[in-house]
Amino acid sequence: MKLSHLISWSVILTFNSGHPLPKMSARLDGFESVNGSFTDFTKMRVRRFNQTHTVLNGTFEVLRNLGETLESGVICDRSAMRSNLLQRTPFKLPFTPFCDHMKTRYRYFQRMYSNYTNMPPVPPEGLCPFPKGSYWIKDLLVNNSMVPRMIPEGFWRCYLMIRDSTIGLITDCVQVFFTLTNELH
Repeated sequence: MKLSHLISWSVILTFNSGHPLPKMSARLDGFESVNGSFTDFTKMRVRRFNQTHTVLNGTFEVLRNLGETLESGVICDRSAMRSNLLQRTPFKLPFTPFCDHMKTRYRYFQRMYSNYTNMPPVPPEGLCPFPKGSYWIKDLLVNNSMVPRMIPEGFWRCYLMIRDSTIGLITDCVQVFFTLTNELH
């Protein structure tokens, strides 16, 4: 039998054998405020919800209106061995104007966490500037269906940053720690 036939049959048997494809599972491990000129995330915590899930809880302050002169971005580090030897990954969100971020990325995902926070909803025309105030997050669980399968498993640390574009400096930064694993269901 030719090699191409063997590969074809193995693919057909794999998909028709009743064994599902692996699904990514994400578990929050930590949330840490590094610095904050415009925001204060020091009261945010990750807590165990039950034996298998962790959730994000707490309050945070937006100390001034976040608007036109600010940009937001995300960079991530990963360790395949689940140790503290983390390496920078190509997975990132480049710095974009904060108002554009609110109109696109935030607005797209807001339906997932609208029941878990008092943050204002963003209309189609956007919300700029984002109003200063005190906001809460209660029992926010990571939605595993939103984690793409192509992202490798391991221990991850992502920096969520705000940069002041007038001076070019990162003014606010929080670290989010999580573990990604492949699971068969």
